Amino acid sequence: MDQIVVRGNGPLRGAVEVSGSKNAALALMAAALLAPGESRLTNVPRLRDVTAMLELLAALGARAEWAGPHEVRIDASDVRELEAPYDLVRKMRASFMVLGPLLARFGSARVSEPSRRSAASCASTTATSRPRPRACAAAPSPST
Repeated sequence: MDQIVVRGNGPLRGAVEVSGSKNAALALMAAALLAPGESRLTNVPRLRDVTAMLELLAALGARAEWAGPHEVRIDASDVRELEAPYDLVRKMRASFMVLGPLLARFGSARVSEPSRRSAASCASTTATSRPRPRACAAAPSPST
């Protein structure tokens, strides 16, 4: 394990800039799909997965873009697409994170597993008696 050893007899001074967490940023970016309107996230690291998530959100209909060196802006007002394109899903494992927010907001969603090419195996109906593949979901049918 790495360690920092400080020896001295005076108080420490200085500043340390803490970089943003990729995993936290990806989860918050997906959560922006929960409601229409604009979300701004700051201290977002410029990494390939973050850019891939921006592309995925845009493919779903959100306006998603870099607004500064470490800031993203996501407007989910125009999200209408409930199926994440496999071409974008396969780029990153975290793409499944859009499933929950889409399902919560729209009642149906379709996201294939990033490691598999079987997008057709996902059911997007809202009621079925057979179990769905892990990465597919739909809201339960309302009881009548």
